[in-house]
Amino acid sequence: VKVRGTVENKDRRLKAEMYVTAELKIGTAPGLVVPAKAVYLRNMFDTNALTLSELLTNQQLEALDPPELAEALSWFAMDRESSVRGLSLTRRLHRLREILDALHGGVLREEERHGLQMSRPLPVDFHGVALAWAEGQELATIAQRARMQEGDLVGALQETLDLIGQL
Repeated sequence: VKVRGTVENKDRRLKAEMYVTAELKIGTAPGLVVPAKAVYLRNMFDTNALTLSELLTNQQLEALDPPELAEALSWFAMDRESSVRGLSLTRRLHRLREILDALHGGVLREEERHGLQMSRPLPVDFHGVALAWAEGQELATIAQRARMQEGDLVGALQETLDLIGQL
């Protein structure tokens, strides 16, 4: 949660901005307005939670079919250092990836501007594997086509399922 405050003092005026972790109980403080992004962030435990909350509040995921949603969330689940061959995507997913790359790039730049390093870059070539899995393709076939170890694929899919559960 981002908190802004002003401290009045006859000698000086101090303005501060900080990031804090706090439990906000809705309805306990009259006049307290909790932004939708903060509600989403409360339930997400991903290094790229800021970008995910932006996607959710901008309703960028609303039009996706369940297999497409699993695919989009898998982009946040794979370690960016792994070298894979991307598999095919739907048109909607291609467009979402363009939007996501611009949005996430903005988040990374803003964090850098403030000296923060919370988010991590998303893998460029990791795409299409969760879509193929959600559409019923065999794990071994997907791993072979994507040039991945089956264990890495299973790990990425498990992380995807965990992220779906958080949302």
